[in-house]
Amino acid sequence: DYIANIPLADRFRFIGGAEAETTSVDVSGVDESATAGALFGVVEAEPLDRLVLTAGARRDEFSNFEGATTARVAAAWSGIEGWVLRASWGEGFRAPTLFELNFDQFGIAPNPDLRPERARGIDAGIERRLGGDDPFLTARATFFQTKVRSQIDFDLARNGFFNIDRTRARGVEVEIDWRLAQTLRASAAYTLTDAIDQGAGTELLRTPRHKGTAVLDWTPAPALALSASVIV
Repeated sequence: DYIANIPLADRFRFIGGAEAETTSVDVSGVDESATAGALFGVVEAEPLDRLVLTAGARRDEFSNFEGATTARVAAAWSGIEGWVLRASWGEGFRAPTLFELNFDQFGIAPNPDLRPERARGIDAGIERRLGGDDPFLTARATFFQTKVRSQIDFDLARNGFFNIDRTRARGVEVEIDWRLAQTLRASAAYTLTDAIDQGAGTELLRTPRHKGTAVLDWTPAPALALSASVIV
C-alpha cells in the first residue's frame, strides 16, 4: 500500500494512493488465486471557515472481474459552536471472494456466476459536543440509506452463495459518548434498520432491525485499561 498527503494550496490538499493484494484458496480440490489493485484520490477543501468539502474517486482492477470506478463526495459544517452537520453521497463496489466463488462442502455448491455488488448510499447527520475543544459529552444522530445491486447473500436452501437483484437498507443511528471522569468513559449506540429485498418485497435475512451496544471503559493507570460491553 502507498498513501501520499500533498498540500495543494491554502485550505486545499490532495490525498492519494495505491494498494494491491493477492489472495488464494485451496479447498475441495480447488486451487485458485486472484490479484486486485486500486488507485484512489481525494481532494479536501475548506472554502469557508468551518466548512470542509471532500471529493474522491477510486479505480479497482481485478484479475478475475472487470474493473470498476467509484466516487464519493462529503461535506461537514461546524459554524455553530458545539454543533457539526455532516452529509455524504458515495458509491461502492465489491467483487465476490474466492471463497464465495469456490466453496464446495456441507451441501454447498460453488457458484462461478456470482456477480460483483454495486452500491450507492447517502447519509446525513448532526453532532452535538459539550465541553469545548475537549468535550465531556458527544451525541450524534445519523440517517442513512444504501441501495445495492447484485448483493451477495447466502442461503442453504439455494445451495450456497447467490445474488439478490436489488436491495435497500434505510435507517437511523444514534450514539452518545460520555466522559464520566478522567479515567472513566461510557458510550452507547442504537441503530434502527429497515432492509428489504426490493424485488421480492421481503425483509433481508441476517440484517437486524434493532441493534444496540453499550461500552464502559476504565483506565485506572496508564498501563492498565479495563472494558465491559453489551451487544443486543
